[in-house]
Amino acid sequence: MEEKETSTKTVAELKCYNFLIEKYQRGYRWGIQEVVDLLEDINEYTDQRNSKDFFANFYCLQPLVVKTTGDQKELIDGQQRATTLYIILSALGLRNFYTLSYATRGNCDDGKNIFLDEISNYKYSEEILINHKDYSITDNEIFNYWKKFCEENNAIENSVDNFYFFRAYQICKIYLKNLDLEFIENFKDTLLNHTRVIWYEKVLQEEDESVASSFLKFNDGKISLEQAELIKALFVLDINNEKDITRQNYELNTFAEEWNEIEHNLQNDRFWYFVSNKKYSDEEANRINLLFEIIKGRGINDDRLHAYRLYNDAFKNSDEKPSWNEIGNLYSRLEEWFQNRRIYHLVGAIINLDLKNIENLNEEFEKIENKEKFEEELKKILSTEFIENGNHLKEKYDTNKLKYGDDNVNITRLLILFNIAVTEIKDPYNQFPFNRLKNIKTWTLEHILAQNVEDFDEMKDVKIFRDDLREMVAEINKDESQKSEKISGYFSDLNEQIEKDNLKSSNEYLKAITKELTEILRLHEIENICLLDNVSNIKFGKKIFKRKRNILLGMDKIELGEDAYIPLTTRLVFQKSFSKSENINQMVYWSENDREDYRNAISEKIQEFLL
Repeated sequence: MEEKETSTKTVAELKCYNFLIEKYQRGYRWGIQEVVDLLEDINEYTDQRNSKDFFANFYCLQPLVVKTTGDQKELIDGQQRATTLYIILSALGLRNFYTLSYATRGNCDDGKNIFLDEISNYKYSEEILINHKDYSITDNEIFNYWKKFCEENNAIENSVDNFYFFRAYQICKIYLKNLDLEFIENFKDTLLNHTRVIWYEKVLQEEDESVASSFLKFNDGKISLEQAELIKALFVLDINNEKDITRQNYELNTFAEEWNEIEHNLQNDRFWYFVSNKKYSDEEANRINLLFEIIKGRGINDDRLHAYRLYNDAFKNSDEKPSWNEIGNLYSRLEEWFQNRRIYHLVGAIINLDLKNIENLNEEFEKIENKEKFEEELKKILSTEFIENGNHLKEKYDTNKLKYGDDNVNITRLLILFNIAVTEIKDPYNQFPFNRLKNIKTWTLEHILAQNVEDFDEMKDVKIFRDDLREMVAEINKDESQKSEKISGYFSDLNEQIEKDNLKSSNEYLKAITKELTEILRLHEIENICLLDNVSNIKFGKKIFKRKRNILLGMDKIELGEDAYIPLTTRLVFQKSFSKSENINQMVYWSENDREDYRNAISEKIQEFLL
């Protein structure tokens, strides 16, 4: 039997250890994002250590699971972290701090990788910068430098493993060169003496203990131990009980590949925000945890280790050992939903509108186990929220009654569903981007025809807006004749101020006219409202329709950041795509006919999507 010893070790305590990476392990594959994230975390902790209000004793890394055999520590889990730490230490001048030997990937008799062993001897490019907005740019630059490097150093093997080592080392050197010498010394001290790994060691003994239970002792304030890592250790250690070494290696290799593939795909925000309405925090790096929660639930008060406890109990019972295939099959089901465009939009709408979560939907599917019936059930869930009497929007979503200010929450929900519906119906080559929907910090309800406008700096702009307002006034019916007379008086006064070139007074009369038109032209109703992120709203706000349209068309030509997103229906509004052809007689202002067509389109497209 085996004894499992859990503790934490500082990085300094790893000095002179000889780590063995067996053949079932995949090669080193950390990308720029992962390396930079680790450097940033250590940097941030170094900076925080100088604060009198900071009380954390150490920065804690995820586990290294090792098995001791003689003077070697076999790395069962944590190879990627251990290798990255080795490369960071090399970049800091601490060469060969510990040893990494490979059962099959080494290229010398003792299993070492010669290139990794000597990586600190090679130059790095001082011309390459880390592009934090687009790591692919940095990746391409490093790859080109790598090709040139290999040409100039014929003895270097141009292998995939060596490139990943090389890229990580380049990133570390580029990152560190931007720190001053004093801070680098503090950074080094933080890494060696204030950074700990959770150390889970298997030593050949006679007694048996609960697998990984003592992991719970080490819950530092910086990060909390993750349920997924604990469950992963349970599966790995269970496989290691297989006595047939060939079969054991095969199962470990298969498990590692499948785990990494699932986690990698869940890290794709397009997939993640289709199945989850949760903004994942930096403390929860393993999104695969969602699958365990779907299968085992979340427990009382969202116990973050509920699933782990159930898995741990099950592994103790030889008759109820968990099956990894159950997790794989669940992921395959979610992937199938993701690929089915219709189900993708229905599931994503339900989750992002908080009608049900993915656990609920999985339970519904298992009751039905039929794709067509499942689709009908999804539509039923949405219809229960939005539709009544067969084919009408519920009163709280009635497009004839919704008012800006009083009904902002329901207007926002309706417009989100409208965007999903229009994407499904009118844009067959694209999926609605739930990740963009979730990444926006603040959504705003934008008045298509401005309820008030900014002060103009030039008289020519005053004249342009005056002419637009005249077009709007022409739409006022006879029942509003009294207000028409009042507005006509304002126009006379405005023209007089324009003749006098009085910019301040002209702006005041424009506001007075707009205020009167707001009530008459129903500017606070949904027919004059579209969805816009706060960043774009700053560019749009308080401008006339024609200018907003020009800004939007211009924004189509530039790449917006992650914090900006113009929804499809907002684009279509300013392109007048919802206006009937006979009503599109101009593109410079938002007419009464345009507003009516838009209001009708909201109801029609949502009903078409759900019924």
